[in-house]
Amino acid sequence: MVINEAVCEGCGDCGVKSNCLSVQPVDTEFGRKTRIDQGSCNTDYSCLDGDCPSFVTVELPESPVATVKKAVAQPPSVSDVVLPTVEATHNIFLAGIGGTGIVTVNQVLGMAGLRSGLHVEGLDQTGLSQKAGPVTSHLRLSPHRAEPSNRISPASADCILAFDLLTAADGKNAGVADPARTVTVASTSRTATGEMVYDPSVSYPDESGLLDRLDVLSKQLVSFDALAAAETLFGNTAAANFLLVGAAYQVGGLPIPADAIEEAIAINGVAVQANHAAFRWGRVAADDPAAFRAAMTQAAPLATRTITPAPERLLNSITVDGVVRELVERRAGELVAYQSEKIASRYLAVVEQVWAKERTVGDRTEFSEAVAQGLFKFMAYKDEYEVARLLTDPAFLASVSSEVPGGEKLTYKLHPPALKALGRTKKIGLGPNLHLPMRVLAKGKKLRGTVFDPFGYAHVRRLERALIDHYESMVLDAADHLTEQNYDAATQAAAAADIVRGYEDVKLGNVDRYRARLTELSIDTTALPTTR
Repeated sequence: MVINEAVCEGCGDCGVKSNCLSVQPVDTEFGRKTRIDQGSCNTDYSCLDGDCPSFVTVELPESPVATVKKAVAQPPSVSDVVLPTVEATHNIFLAGIGGTGIVTVNQVLGMAGLRSGLHVEGLDQTGLSQKAGPVTSHLRLSPHRAEPSNRISPASADCILAFDLLTAADGKNAGVADPARTVTVASTSRTATGEMVYDPSVSYPDESGLLDRLDVLSKQLVSFDALAAAETLFGNTAAANFLLVGAAYQVGGLPIPADAIEEAIAINGVAVQANHAAFRWGRVAADDPAAFRAAMTQAAPLATRTITPAPERLLNSITVDGVVRELVERRAGELVAYQSEKIASRYLAVVEQVWAKERTVGDRTEFSEAVAQGLFKFMAYKDEYEVARLLTDPAFLASVSSEVPGGEKLTYKLHPPALKALGRTKKIGLGPNLHLPMRVLAKGKKLRGTVFDPFGYAHVRRLERALIDHYESMVLDAADHLTEQNYDAATQAAAAADIVRGYEDVKLGNVDRYRARLTELSIDTTALPTTR
């Protein structure tokens, strides 16, 4: 399963329908989108129920398995480790997100402890339904049964494995740390919580603040992006957890011999080769960070959409500079590809007017930045012509081949509004034979907005055109009356365009939310048609 990020609106509907952590939000130049993490995808395809035409399935010769998908470089040698002595109890605390293998890691380490002759007490706090929610595991190792409790008490953790920073830095969880005792190994990867998966308004907090909190509470802190490292080393993220385990072992956080850990990985029997390699590379991450960073060097991923530069004559007609110019240069080119230079010129003219008026009240540019992004979003609404263009974009097709090596057949999962109106509730799968008709359909963009546009009479299309006119009028009026006192309110109104995401019913619901937000900001919305 692959998502065309250019088609995706980042509305979160697929996350609502699937409640799956493999449906991950990702920030792009054109806003928040959604991506399928191929390494963790369980192929139940419930995300397909999302009301969105961005999904494409790729047929493989055989089902993919969680293993090493590319040749893995041999890790360099590392320093020998002096295992910590366990006189009473050695406490290991694991914090992460449900559904990402935290409990499995705890079981593997427990098995390794048993095979090393240690007494093992464990506790997995998963609740009744913790998929995509915070999960913690406690592991207590001792030469003999030291005490009846299997829970780690406050300020008594010897090692914290922070698979997710949000969970680990939470007050109660971070309370197990002791600055004089605890070694913390943390992944800086942004692991989406369930709320982030289905609600595009929820974003990940700044990692530096979370790391600072863990650093203050720890005797030693080691951190790196485990998901990115696993993707680079192994071609997927399935083995990322054991990179942290390897790093924790190398810094003396685990009182278990390396061979016992690798033996326990083999006993677990899942992705043994990849997890062995991850454990060894994790040791490198802690022992020789420079060598680890060097191994992370890789070519940039293929773009998922063709980049269309804006004609110089258009850009030479405007005087905006700085961040605003960077925003409009890319978007003006996209609007040319979307429809024509005429619509790109209209876009640039509005941003130019807003930017010029903004200069009369100071040097701030947040308002014109919001307009540059919001107006583009409304003008480049994704109708049948645009979806067809983006789905057949050669850059997207090339990125699919790179992401899913060996893929033999692409099937577009679509739910055309015409079929929906006839009562069909499920998407249909259309194979490669649809490629040519979709390219022909994409050429029909010249009909967009004219009386000859057969799709333009639909209620949602009329609403999309009305949103453009209303937004343009709103921001130009705000620019005409802009002052230092109302600057923030004007910026908030312009940025509210980001609320409008999705397709069909999802989009209509978000337009209602957009209207409500503008009403809160005392913006007149009577010119907007109703959504129902």
